[in-house]
Amino acid sequence: MPRRPSPDRLERDAKAADLYRAGLTYRQIAPQLGFRSPQSVGDAIRRDALQSVRNRIGDPESLQIILDRLQDYRRIAYRVAAGRHYATTVTGKIVTGPDGTPLLDPTPNLAAVDRLVRIDVEEIKLRGLYAPAQARIEVVTQDMIESEIRRLEAELDGRDPDHSGTP
Repeated sequence: MPRRPSPDRLERDAKAADLYRAGLTYRQIAPQLGFRSPQSVGDAIRRDALQSVRNRIGDPESLQIILDRLQDYRRIAYRVAAGRHYATTVTGKIVTGPDGTPLLDPTPNLAAVDRLVRIDVEEIKLRGLYAPAQARIEVVTQDMIESEIRRLEAELDGRDPDHSGTP
């Protein structure tokens, strides 16, 4: 069973989400709230969104708030995915090709596409759109086992399984 999050973590996650909604970036929020990385801030914001839903199961207004947040995240990720990003050196200088034109870096685009997929998965979960897992259960009784054994024995002997006499 998963461990319950501490009240301090829940509060910090909620503060991160509030700051993000106020327009701060993950990079700005991380040092302000003591997160190790901008990615940790994103994780906290997602945890806060899921916690909000868990706390208000069945509350359509709360679900809509979370779906609206996901749509906001989707817009941001889409802008990154659709943008042009240039390769840079460690010092921040744009890398150019032999003809002097800047080289494109697809890494941010691909990361944004990956984020868009994750956002879609979260929305699908929240809306309950995953098909329930299906299982087929077959009950095998002792009589069925004995009957199959008789049939197989008869098949090996070359006789009719419904008659215990000669072939």
